[in-house]
Amino acid sequence: MSHSDANCAKPRTGFRSRPADPWKLGARSLPEQQPPPARAPGGPFLIESAILSFPLHPLRPHNARTRVGAWQRAEQFCFFTHPIRDVAGSTLGIVGFGALGKAVARRAEGLGMRVLATDFVLAPGLVDLPTVLRSSDVVTLHAPLTDDTRNLIGAEQLAMMRRNAILINTARGGLVDEGALAQALQDGIIGGAGFDVLTNEPFCRPAPKAFCLSRSIHGNSPIRRRRLPPAGY
Repeated sequence: MSHSDANCAKPRTGFRSRPADPWKLGARSLPEQQPPPARAPGGPFLIESAILSFPLHPLRPHNARTRVGAWQRAEQFCFFTHPIRDVAGSTLGIVGFGALGKAVARRAEGLGMRVLATDFVLAPGLVDLPTVLRSSDVVTLHAPLTDDTRNLIGAEQLAMMRRNAILINTARGGLVDEGALAQALQDGIIGGAGFDVLTNEPFCRPAPKAFCLSRSIHGNSPIRRRRLPPAGY
């Protein structure tokens, strides 16, 4: 899902994070890079919104069908056009269990979700990446982009996921092989994807039907923008 349209100007909506040592696979210790305080609460909220917006509970498609009269034409009063799965009791997989990953876990547990998490240094209570991918209804990424994490989720990893699973990336563009993701969505390998970041931005080509894209909106409310640290943070 990359593009090379020179007419697409890149908006300046992100922030420049302070430098940190590369986060390498198999490292003994990792620097935990804290997000600016103005942005930190927004990411988990965006992920929570994505979880509630996707087919886990398909409010939008049901609403769209009702608006065009499908309920009135239904053979029974209870109107079901899309499968409904409960958020409570489903499993959220978190890839990258730093400050944001832990914040997302707390929100997910508040929704009644079971949480599985992995990190590049396994600690008690964490599992490996294949276990997260195979066991989760929703997988959310919270890893930095390094040479080791580029295309962390490719065709092989997507094939491990459940066919109705949702992949969320609000971390960094490049963590997912977007070509492999587009193919997986087209072939029904996974159920959907919600991204806030891409390898090349902005994205100017038509996106797959089950792909939802926003761009750095989680930290741009008026309140959070007033809390932004000085330039060069």
